[in-house]
Formats: sequence, C-alpha cells, structure tokens
Amino acid sequence: MYTKSGPIILLAFLVGVWSLGAQFIFNRIIFFYIANSEYVAASIISIHLAGFWLGTLVAQRFRLDILSLIGLTILATLVANIIVWRIGAAVIGLPLTVISAVVCGLVLAALSGALVVRLMGDSSEGGRGVVIADSAGSVLGAVLGGFILIPQFGLSIAFASVLALQSVVMVGMLMVLRPGLRSTLAFGILVIAALVVTLQAPRQSGKDMLVVDGLPIERTHDQAQMRVLYSDNSPYGLVSVVLDADRAKKLLIDNRPLCVARNPGLEELSEWVVGAVPMDIMKFNPRPEWRTANVGLGCGVTVAAMLGKLPPSGKLDIVEINPDMPAAQKNFWPDLPHTPDDARASIHIEDGFRFFAERKDQPFYDVVVIDLAWMQNMNATHLFSQEMYENIARNLQDDGVLAVWSEESNPFSAVSLIMYRTLREVFPHVVIDTTSGVALYYASKTRGDLVNFLSSEATQANVWISEIGMKAPVNRLDNLVMNRHKFTVFGDSTWDRLFDKYDL
Repeated sequence: MYTKSGPIILLAFLVGVWSLGAQFIFNRIIFFYIANSEYVAASIISIHLAGFWLGTLVAQRFRLDILSLIGLTILATLVANIIVWRIGAAVIGLPLTVISAVVCGLVLAALSGALVVRLMGDSSEGGRGVVIADSAGSVLGAVLGGFILIPQFGLSIAFASVLALQSVVMVGMLMVLRPGLRSTLAFGILVIAALVVTLQAPRQSGKDMLVVDGLPIERTHDQAQMRVLYSDNSPYGLVSVVLDADRAKKLLIDNRPLCVARNPGLEELSEWVVGAVPMDIMKFNPRPEWRTANVGLGCGVTVAAMLGKLPPSGKLDIVEINPDMPAAQKNFWPDLPHTPDDARASIHIEDGFRFFAERKDQPFYDVVVIDLAWMQNMNATHLFSQEMYENIARNLQDDGVLAVWSEESNPFSAVSLIMYRTLREVFPHVVIDTTSGVALYYASKTRGDLVNFLSSEATQANVWISEIGMKAPVNRLDNLVMNRHKFTVFGDSTWDRLFDKYDL
C-alpha cells in the first residue's frame, strides 16, 4: 500500500483528466454516426456514470493493485483505438462500431472508478481529497477533450494524448513502486512504440474509401478518381469539397455528404426548387423592394436560385452558423449562375434561431427559405421547432412565404408528418411537394393559393396529409419529438438516404 497523500491526490486528478477526455472521444464517434442531440448528450453522462459506478462495485470485490489497474486502462485505450477508430464502421459495420464505442467507454469509466476507490482506500487522509481531485481532473479532461484536442487536432491526436498521459502516469508509478530501472525502461520502450503506432498507422482504407482528416466513409468511386478541392477544420467538423469522377462537386462535413452541385442539372436539384418556387409565388409582389432570407449556405444552390429571381432592388440575407462555410462554398462558384458575392446578398455568420429571435423593428421578409441537411444535428434540430417558425412568422409579411427543405422522401413518414403539424401550428396554410425527390414545405399566414403552384399529384397528396398530419405531435424545444424518429442506427436513416441521393 502506498499512503503518501501528495502522489495519490495527483494520481486521482490525472485519472479524472483521462477518464472524461476519453469519454468525449467516444461521444464524438457516437455523435458522428447517430447525430442525434438528445441521445448523444445523454450518452456521455450515462456511459461515464454507469461505468464509474460499476468500477466502484468491482473494486470492492477484486482488490487489484494500482499498477494493474493503470495497465488495464492503457490496454483498454489501445483496444478502443484499434476497434472503434482505426477499424470502425468500414470493417465491422455501423451498429457494431456504435456498440463498441459504448462498451469501451463503459470499460474505461469502470477502470477509473476502480482506481478512485483504490486510491481512497490507500490515502492516509481518507477519501475526501481523492474525490475532490478526481472531480477537478474530470473538469479539466472535459475542457481539454471537448474544446481543444478533438476540435483542433482530431481524434487520432486525442487518442494518443490520452494514451500518453496514462503511460506517463504508469512510468511514474513504476519508478515509485517498482524502482528497478529495468522494468521502467522496458515499459517506457513499449509505450513509445504504442504511441508511434497510434499516431502513424493509417486507418483502414482502400480503393473504396475517401480519407481526409475526418472519419472514413465508404464510397463506390475509386479513390484515385476523387480529388479534394478544399479541406479545413471548423467548429462543426472538417469541411471538405471533393470533385468526383463524374465532375460533380460535393460538400462534406467530417466526410458525410451535405450537398452536391451539378451543372448542367442545377435546376433539377431539390435545393434549387426550394429556393425558386417561393420566389415564383411572390413574383407578382407589388412591393418595390423584396426582402428575402436563406438559412444554410451549403453549396449555394438555393442562394443561386433565389438570386436568379430576385429583383435588382431586392435583398437576400444568408444566415450560416459555420464560419468556414463561405470559404468552402467558393469552390462551387464556377458552377453557379449567381453567388454570395452578389451586391444584393449579405452573409451573416450566426445561428439561424438566434438571428430570427433577436431580429426586431426591421423590414419584414417576403420569402424565407430553410435549406438544412441533418435535421437532427445538435446545431440544426432547433431550426425545425415551433419556436423557430414563430420567430420567422413574426418577421414575415402576411402574404410572405416560408419554404423548408427536408431529407424525407416519403410525405407520410413520421418525420414528414411532424414537420407538417409543427408548421401548421404557426401557419394556417401549409403545403408539401415531393416531386423533386424529397419533401419540400411551403407555408404562409394568409396565402391559400399555395397548392396552385404544385403538380396535380402533389395536390392530391396534400388533401390526404392535411387530415393525417394534424394527428402528429408538434416539434417544440421542450420536446423535440422529431429527433426520436431520427435515431436510426439499425434501420433506414438519413445516412442511407444521403448515400442514395448522392450516389455514394
């Protein structure tokens, strides 16, 4: 038993650092695959606390010494790095990857709990100082993992940093408890080798993988025929623009497809349609100066459609939360008839919800378009809430039109009906159109003629959905019911639809 309080308190602090740091790594991987704010936010807390609790129970039954527990922690970190990150969904599949991330998170948290219990028993001053030190370390680990390591340096460096911290602690404890130089030197060499492998070994890849700095995503095109035009880290993930073998440009975030631009063929894209239709509806607007807004810059297809129909005296506010998106979107300028550098357009780097919530005493908009993918993401889910639509309605002309793009291809899916019901909670007139391949919504406070701008088959669908849709729940900030219908790790999902849509 080692009873000196100073080293024990320091060790408890470092256990907290690597424990929460590792949990943020697993949380980031889980979030990438399920992208659901409610479930992901809950996972980092429930996994860590459940594992920690299990570790405290196991520690009382199996009296492992400190060196053994640290050694098992290092081993668990290496295994997690290989299975969850290096191999990942490309080899073991999506469900097993998520399950592995959860299991590894539980194991590491359990080992941390066991270490804390053991340190509490060994401390000559009791457990109070150990608990305080571990809590302080957990705070630092969360800050380092969530704000610095993962967003700034990526998951490989984050894994290596956790492993390095654990290894340094192991070497230090060996020097204290096993002063023999041979064992310390041998372990040090082993640690250095493990770090080199962790940092340098490439993730599983092959001709069917596009690998930039984000997570690898399986693709049908040969990697040699795929060219990365732009790649940069942003607060919301790695933003990339790639050119495929068919000369189509795709915008990716962490290698997940966000949008595509093909020219010729722009006017056939749903992103173009959702911007063009409300402008056509308002083309007989007698007001001399149109005010319009687009939430979500993306590839700029919707912006191009709106600018193409905007009068010379009109104004377009482009609201985009990601500060790196305008730079990435410039790669699409050669393929677009109109671009955000148009004198009529202004880009606002701001959350769309806050933009409309805080907008007061300014001219009303004639047209507002929400063109966002990944509706269940943490930075987007609130933009499909009743409160968001209420803020827009407050800034919209009585005869103005709100258009909303969605990922849903079936107008009668649970998510489609929830979106319809939520819009109807705010706007008396709502229609849905799926002729472009996905569900597009058009809403107005006073215009009852919206259906006249749709095809005949869409007209019939709206007769049915007007009855069925009103039975669906409303998506509110205090109860984001739409999210729970997007948690689809084991079934049809946004992931699948995006891959089908962009032929990935």
